[in-house]
Amino acid sequence: MAYLEVACKAANLNDVDNVDWVPTLSLEHPVSDTELPVNRSMEGNTLDEWKVEYLLDSGVNAQQTRENVVHRRTKRMPSFHRRILCELLEALRPKHLKLEIDLSNLLFAKIPQPGRRLPLLGHLLLLMKKGVHISESSFEGFSKLAVDFHKHGLFALQLAFQPILHIFTPEYFENVMTSTKHINKATGYKPVVPWLGTGLIVSGGEKWHKDRKMLTPAFHFKILDQFNPLMNKHASILCDKISSTLNYQMTDCVSVLSTCALDTICETSMGVDMKTQTVGENKFSSSFTEFNKLAVKRVFTVGSKSDFLYNLTPNGQKAKLMIKNMHEFTEQIVVQRKKEIMSMCASDDNGTKKKLRSLLDLMLDIHLNGGDLSIKEIQFQLDNFAFAGHDTVSNALAFVMVCLANYSDVQQRVREEINESVSDSVTEITSEHLAKLPYLDMVIKESLRLYPPVPFTGRHLLEDFQIGDYMIPKGTDIWLNYFALHRNPDYWAEPEKFDPERFSPENSIDRHPFAFVPFSGGLRNCIGQRYAKAFMKIVIVQIMRHFRILPVTRIDDLTLSFEMTIKTMEPIQIKFRPVDGRVEEM
Repeated sequence: MAYLEVACKAANLNDVDNVDWVPTLSLEHPVSDTELPVNRSMEGNTLDEWKVEYLLDSGVNAQQTRENVVHRRTKRMPSFHRRILCELLEALRPKHLKLEIDLSNLLFAKIPQPGRRLPLLGHLLLLMKKGVHISESSFEGFSKLAVDFHKHGLFALQLAFQPILHIFTPEYFENVMTSTKHINKATGYKPVVPWLGTGLIVSGGEKWHKDRKMLTPAFHFKILDQFNPLMNKHASILCDKISSTLNYQMTDCVSVLSTCALDTICETSMGVDMKTQTVGENKFSSSFTEFNKLAVKRVFTVGSKSDFLYNLTPNGQKAKLMIKNMHEFTEQIVVQRKKEIMSMCASDDNGTKKKLRSLLDLMLDIHLNGGDLSIKEIQFQLDNFAFAGHDTVSNALAFVMVCLANYSDVQQRVREEINESVSDSVTEITSEHLAKLPYLDMVIKESLRLYPPVPFTGRHLLEDFQIGDYMIPKGTDIWLNYFALHRNPDYWAEPEKFDPERFSPENSIDRHPFAFVPFSGGLRNCIGQRYAKAFMKIVIVQIMRHFRILPVTRIDDLTLSFEMTIKTMEPIQIKFRPVDGRVEEM
């Protein structure tokens, strides 16, 4: 069936006889919408090739021009059907598909790849597993490919029509992460853009540079130290919750730690205590969880690039509702807090500026003092902080907990270090206490090596880029595979083994600076990594002072998957036993 007929039938049109399409004009003549003739019809059910070429022109503002043509030529068509037709024409556009195919051919002519590419699907079948959605099985597929190609340090894949490149050596990571040109995020981030907007996670170019420079002072260690009391508060609530649990067994480690992380990130970033640990999930937290699952599924759904078409599907409708719930929550907080700050005196009687108590306050201070930061941008940044600081940290904590539970000797040494550095009378863990816990730091690093919270991040090339001996063509999405990097046997002896001693000072001397980058590196390193490390340590210290951690889930039984962050197919379960502040035999 002809390309045009496919689109028309999909838009619920019986034929194209009554669709008056493209003017008879030279391809080199620039045409505005007002110049398009009104009365011109096509012969039969096909278009002349030169007319199709005009419709499929890829110049500046070409998509809008094409939509104008369709609108002018389909006056008798219902507007809803016309919009579907426009979206389908754009998605199925031969010239668009040809560009992606040409790009794939350029990439695959030079880069190692796994087997033959299938028409339309590319290498998708390699990531599929019977009875499991590809969004869940893809993690295993990517991991196996990294093992197969570890001598090359990279491999290319074509997912549907999208060519991507996976890299996993320190040298290749350094190439990409230190580049000042290639900082734009990959097209795979598109599903989260409706929620995260122009925030730090997904923005690029000058916008990202401006915002990063403006927000970096908000993450200075002196400001982050002010959040320690709140981190201790929510860690203590978590311990109380564990104590009240029957048999001290945490049935789902991730969900319990997630509520603690969410309460902490919301109070430190927004000044709002969500109370999800004590009251239960609210609309924001439940929407957050559901949206993450939908976003990953969309990445692996062929034909879901168009927001309009995706939003017509059941999953698209559900995702829109989740985004609406989350946006309403943060918008209400920003507006309310702005009113409170404007009604308060900015200084005390001595003219001393009052301490700001949340990241939202810091951003509103910039906004109210004439800084280039709108209320909508503040809302987007809060959404970004909630996303980056909630799911990632709670999953990282869960893996540290299960490692401590499964390695009793490591847990005992951590507890001894804590008891030596933090007296029984201390109720609030400070930065000074954390600085005296080097072995705990090694344990956390080893857990992050094996289970990086974000196993992949992606960049989109705006121009050709040299990586090692390979010239990667413009338009390629490069995915930095942290999971494979951290388990690359060329850089890590016995990479599957849990061994905190890897990160002792003497064992870290000659390590490549980009061999271990759980918080990314270079220009786009995680702005909140100090915050995340401090929170994780405070939670672990508070738990270890009160409980021994016993295994229920064995590490070898875990099946890893990917939902924006690293996950497990099975719930992570551990048991707690009180220690009454004493070092006890395990």
